[in-house]
Amino acid sequence: MGFINANMVIGFFIFVVGSVILTLCAKYERKVDAKLRDPKMRYAVIDGGKDDMVRKKNMLGNILAVIGTILSLGGFIFMIINI
Repeated sequence: MGFINANMVIGFFIFVVGSVILTLCAKYERKVDAKLRDPKMRYAVIDGGKDDMVRKKNMLGNILAVIGTILSLGGFIFMIINI
């Protein structure tokens, strides 16, 4: 199997790690969205209430999405370059 080299395997591994991070990000955001849709959360104003949770969700979701996207695209490009 002279077609597959070590750099292609590394690129594939980086791509898979990025995909896993994007999947975790999507699951996290779905869980927070379900919590925010709860009718009890609409009227709960404890320690800033809903706004703090939305801000935290946006920050963590954005960071995970950017890292996952960079790793996925970087791994894919690295793998394709080494063909």
